[in-house]
Amino acid sequence: MELKVGFSKPKAKWKILSNLICWVQGWNKASHTYLVLWDSATQQEIVFHAAFPKVSLMPKSEFIKDNKIYEEVNICLDKHASFTDCIFIEEYVWSMIYNSLNKPYSIMQLFLILWKLMTGKNYKVKNPDAAYICTEIISKLMVDIGLYKESETQTKTVKDIYKVCKFLKQVRKKD
Repeated sequence: MELKVGFSKPKAKWKILSNLICWVQGWNKASHTYLVLWDSATQQEIVFHAAFPKVSLMPKSEFIKDNKIYEEVNICLDKHASFTDCIFIEEYVWSMIYNSLNKPYSIMQLFLILWKLMTGKNYKVKNPDAAYICTEIISKLMVDIGLYKESETQTKTVKDIYKVCKFLKQVRKKD
């Protein structure tokens, strides 16, 4: 089983929030992260992500109409987990998707993270998990399935998630 995590930016040039995210994180390749899954019912890839105004699931063909994909990283879960764990992980991923769909996008959380990065002030970003941002939903999933250990899933940048994914792609399972 593979977990495919994608990184993108909107195609429109004047997406102010996307430009601000890139500037603050010091990386202009992507301002958004998402999960790519295979939908056997429709025989197509689908995208799970948090983007204003809510957490959603959509055909990848629709997603790419408005977004420029920088890279999609395939993380082979067989390297990091046993077969039994992979079955559990797949069930957990679909459960998380089901439980997160249509929850609101947390614009306030995004602004607090950007403010924290711009000012350098180290304070906790509080979110009662009633709303999500793209990095939170992807990093929370990765932590929950045991791909890495991190306590601050709510303050990760797209660049942070990208670095973790690139590292995990290279790591071999320890026997």
